[in-house]
Amino acid sequence: MNRCTTTTGWRAALRRGREPMNPAMKTAWIRSCVLSLAGLLVLAAGCTVDEKMTWSPDGTRAAVETDGGNLCLADTNGVLSAPVATDVVDAAWLPDGRGLVLLREMAMTNWSEAVRMLPREEVVPVEAVAGALPAVLKSGLAAAGNDYDAFGDRIVEPLQALKLPLEAALLCLHDAHPAMWTDLVSILQSATNQPGTEKELRDAAGAVVREVSVMRLDGGRPSGAPVVIERTLRKLAGPRPSPSAAVVAYTRDDTLTVASLDGGTGRFEVAERVAGSYDWTPDGCALVFAVRFTDEWGTTGLNLAHVQRRGVVGSNGVAAAGASEPLALSAFAFPPRVRCLPDGRVLFAGVPVTLPAAEVAGASRFFVISMAGGTNSGPVAIPGDPAALPIDLAAFAVSPDGRRVAIAESGSDAVAVLELSTGALEVVSPARGAKSRTMPAWRGNSELYFAAISAEGAKRADWMRWTPGGGAPAAFSAGWPAAAVDGLLELPGGIASAAPSGPKRAAGLTTTTPVTQDRDRKTYDWKTRHGEILARHRAVKPDVVILGDSIIHYWGGEPKAPKAWAPQAWSNSFAGLEVTNMGFGWDRTENVLWRIDHGELDGIAPKVVVIKIGTNNTAVNNTPEEIAAGIEAVCAAAHAKQPAAKVLLLGILPRRDEKPPRPSVTDRVNAILLDRLAGVPWLTVCDVGAAFRNPDGTPNAALFADGVHVNAAGYDLLGAAIRETVTAILAAGAPAAR
Repeated sequence: MNRCTTTTGWRAALRRGREPMNPAMKTAWIRSCVLSLAGLLVLAAGCTVDEKMTWSPDGTRAAVETDGGNLCLADTNGVLSAPVATDVVDAAWLPDGRGLVLLREMAMTNWSEAVRMLPREEVVPVEAVAGALPAVLKSGLAAAGNDYDAFGDRIVEPLQALKLPLEAALLCLHDAHPAMWTDLVSILQSATNQPGTEKELRDAAGAVVREVSVMRLDGGRPSGAPVVIERTLRKLAGPRPSPSAAVVAYTRDDTLTVASLDGGTGRFEVAERVAGSYDWTPDGCALVFAVRFTDEWGTTGLNLAHVQRRGVVGSNGVAAAGASEPLALSAFAFPPRVRCLPDGRVLFAGVPVTLPAAEVAGASRFFVISMAGGTNSGPVAIPGDPAALPIDLAAFAVSPDGRRVAIAESGSDAVAVLELSTGALEVVSPARGAKSRTMPAWRGNSELYFAAISAEGAKRADWMRWTPGGGAPAAFSAGWPAAAVDGLLELPGGIASAAPSGPKRAAGLTTTTPVTQDRDRKTYDWKTRHGEILARHRAVKPDVVILGDSIIHYWGGEPKAPKAWAPQAWSNSFAGLEVTNMGFGWDRTENVLWRIDHGELDGIAPKVVVIKIGTNNTAVNNTPEEIAAGIEAVCAAAHAKQPAAKVLLLGILPRRDEKPPRPSVTDRVNAILLDRLAGVPWLTVCDVGAAFRNPDGTPNAALFADGVHVNAAGYDLLGAAIRETVTAILAAGAPAAR
């Protein structure tokens, strides 16, 4: 699934560097590079229609991708599970329905984490480019005399030819070579005379690690660790397993690739310059795909491409590359979508081409070609009037029996179904002013699922269910939280989101990677307490749960801890409420994430989830940004498990080991969270730290037992703040930032 994004400044320039440019575009691109990210040039990436729902082979459950990257499961009654995977942009069921092949995109915020995840052969060239970047820019600018065209010829085009992820090189330079980073900033500032250069550079620096992996399922939960097939900084897309063999195909940049599902080394390339999406033949032994004639896919006008077939699995079921066979030549107004029908024919939407002059004529329409075709055999058009079809035929889904094609036109939100045998077209959902961003999905041959505004005046998009001959479509996702349907459509008035942006669960950081811990084993057994929490959930349904560390664990309440520092303050604070204490001594954000992922928010329906975590991360030299990302991930995980509950996030309390001058690490973390999470409807951020400080900003020793943990007076203060805010949340249902 490719996201619909708008990219600005330096980041856009880096990405546009791989597209052919006319002189005006080239000059603008160079200016954007030299002006270093001042945001003077805005370049937008096109919007695509994505596959966000796919039904299991037996039709019992669907894998549903949300706009935030969570992958959930839905049953046939529309009951949506908690996320089973994060950072997912594409998913495909294994043939046995017991797992999925995933494409994940994980944003790295520091280079060391990227290095840990990437193969060495990808790390080395990025580090080499990073190390050379300041000197290259300096000498290039000097040689060009700040002439933008000359600078482009000598610097931009060679960088363009490298096809390296320059954003990753910037991240590497910032994290691993601080002196050289400073030199780069100085060079660009002196050349552009623009303020804010360093901030723009830092904002542009980043690395997205893309991963194809296999996730097995045990019922509705992941079973064991995913099997990683590939991790890379290159663009990956469209992983699809063979229907019959233990291999998976996907594109790497524009090269179609086949790899073993067990993560072995038997990967090989099938074809280069592959455009659009491909498909497996019904027997699972060959791939059918379109190969463009030119090095780059043109963004305007028509493009010529060969539809080809190539065997990739031998008769023994082992991956082996065979010879490529041409099937048809066609012109395409959009990246081609090639689909194999059950009878062996190949379906695509294109513009007819006459040979030998390769002349094109007419509008886009659907064609089928026989597997026994050839370049000169000519596709056969589907019957019907081409003028009745939508103009944009790039997004369509074929029913499993090959009889019907569901079409979602990206320029509108109308959905139509075409009978391939007759060419009869039925509009199953009219246009209501939005634009489709979601591919239809078939469940068997008799149910179609698609995104639409369910009725005139509705404020959000929903998944709709339609049965041929069964009447009007019905909303399938009506009970889902807004976050689960966000991004299905580009809504009227430029509103592309059904809900405000909320916390994200970033990957690749120690603070966001779930792990267990045993740091306080002399006092309690961590996994035993985890079991006690699960047992309490089976017996008691709390109004409020409090996730936290030792400050919460040893306060009081149930399940009982080996010691209670302020049981009376607990009782006073939560009288009249059923509250479960889910604090664990010495927990960090990554430990709370493990607990949430392993059932501690399952089987209950609290009205409020309170979170107080992060102080132990400051003790292991996590940066404020990393700690804030970990806390944000905990909030996101809690909301994913309990979408109907409100979340109260407490700021980190001051510590005695803070060193002047302030602001301290805790202040910085709290400021990041207040700024980043303000306005999220289901989240209240409450920074109570000021109440625990003296007028000069130092921690108030009268409220602490040891400079980190609060005493009875501190618990009275903390409990009053929680009770006040919980009461306000329950009464008003509105977020607050304090």
